Amino acid sequence: MNSYNIYSAVIVAAGKGSRSGLTMNKVYAPLEGRCVLEHSLNVFKNDSDCGQIIVVCDIDDFKHYMGPIKDGRIILAKGGATRQHSVLNGVSAAIYDTVMIHDGARPYIDQTILDRCKQALATHESALVCMPCIDTIKYGHNHIEKTLDRSLLYVAQTPQCFHTHSYMDCAISIMDQGISVTDDCQIMELSGHDDIAIVQGSSKNVKLTWPADFN
Repeated sequence: MNSYNIYSAVIVAAGKGSRSGLTMNKVYAPLEGRCVLEHSLNVFKNDSDCGQIIVVCDIDDFKHYMGPIKDGRIILAKGGATRQHSVLNGVSAAIYDTVMIHDGARPYIDQTILDRCKQALATHESALVCMPCIDTIKYGHNHIEKTLDRSLLYVAQTPQCFHTHSYMDCAISIMDQGISVTDDCQIMELSGHDDIAIVQGSSKNVKLTWPADFN
């Protein structure tokens, strides 16, 4: 185990997943013999450089669906009113210098992506797993104003990875200003930190969202 690469993982699993059409939090829905969240958890559990796994969740739901925690690296953090609050709760519990923030509803993350993230964090302040945009993207409101250059556009995935203390400082500052963000790297962008490495993701690393995703 390379001590420089030991990191904390924050798995965000507190949302309701209302768009899924399910009567439960979608991360506990069955998928290929286990629940969605287990798939996400297992990839981090199997990475020897992952020293801590923080699951941000409704703690009663986690215990109901997942049972007793058997891996000493796993701790639970309470979900917040928004994803932004939930992530801050999770990262606040991180004990390592670097942290990977991952959506619990992305069960197809793999070790190759984690290795790319660790490599990127060795030389960059932050890292974003993403895929090049393959669709033509139009910009406008009620009518099309222009076509964006898709060669410069990426679809964000997770993990999104940071040096823990830098992320915490920026996240608290952004929240104190009352600014809402749609993903974790946006916090760094808004704080003037532009050293965000692009990490190649995977077309399989999708976020399960819609009813068809669970059929």
